[in-house]
Amino acid sequence: MEGGTLSARFAPMTENVVEARRLLRSLPPLIAPATIADLEVIVSELASNAITHARTPFEVRVRTGDTVRIEVIDGSPMPPEMRRPSYADPSGRGLLIVDAYSDDWGYDLLPGGKVVWAQLSRRRHE
Repeated sequence: MEGGTLSARFAPMTENVVEARRLLRSLPPLIAPATIADLEVIVSELASNAITHARTPFEVRVRTGDTVRIEVIDGSPMPPEMRRPSYADPSGRGLLIVDAYSDDWGYDLLPGGKVVWAQLSRRRHE
């Protein structure tokens, strides 16, 4: 199946988490709705992390093929850190959620920032 790439840049404002999710609705209709729903959760967490921790403009890229890969690129060189918050902690679960919803995830440092990515098998829900 032929793949493609969607991308958009966003200012570091919380309302752009919704806009990042909206970008996913432009994916080809051959991708299962349940996969889109999982991707929406993932992009919400990664975009929120970019806004909260990097505090820089960020780019969301979605690449489709045999897998669907979502990338959030920001201007901070600080790698993401998976935390283990207590039940009382009001935050710190974002990467745990990404880990639960994706088949694989990670990050790559870039000149002037980083890309945090997650992958899902297209066949996961099909």
